[in-house]
Amino acid sequence: MASFASSDGNASFYEFSAGVTATLRRWTALRAAVEGNWGGANSKNIADNMRTSIIQQLTTKSCPPDVSSIEDYLYITMEEEFCCQLEDGSPKDVANILHEMAVKCRVQDYTLARTMVTYAEKEREQLENKINAKIITEGDDDDDDMDDMDDGMDCGDDMDEGGGGAPTTTTTSTSTSTSTST
Repeated sequence: MASFASSDGNASFYEFSAGVTATLRRWTALRAAVEGNWGGANSKNIADNMRTSIIQQLTTKSCPPDVSSIEDYLYITMEEEFCCQLEDGSPKDVANILHEMAVKCRVQDYTLARTMVTYAEKEREQLENKINAKIITEGDDDDDDMDDMDDGMDCGDDMDEGGGGAPTTTTTSTSTSTSTST
């Protein structure tokens, strides 16, 4: 089997590293653990160390470890570092993607790695758009404060202002599965 130190220089390694990073960023369980600081203040560092370790495990040997070894690593790291017992099967899904990506990148097929990067970028953009939409629709409810002040002031104006303020909406982000079919 081809290694990452092949005739393409470091292209395989860089494509694979980007794919691993994207895959882990899309993994809902890991993202929730980092965002929720389940590993304490160092949660982001723990996730970065996990990524670095996976890249090292999958690139330094002449052939990548089997899927079950990657899956075990993911389960153990999530449990020991984030106190998170996963029962959703996601570590197996992520391990399958990472293993397949390693095998393909070794033969200079970057399709899966690039696909994962594209998915991660689209999800990031969608999340940013949802956040921006929420900020815009919630707006500043100063009109309500002005109406309250008007209610307490008698200026001889008998007109009913009728409630004010910008409409508010609540958006929730949805998680996306890390599974892809190739």
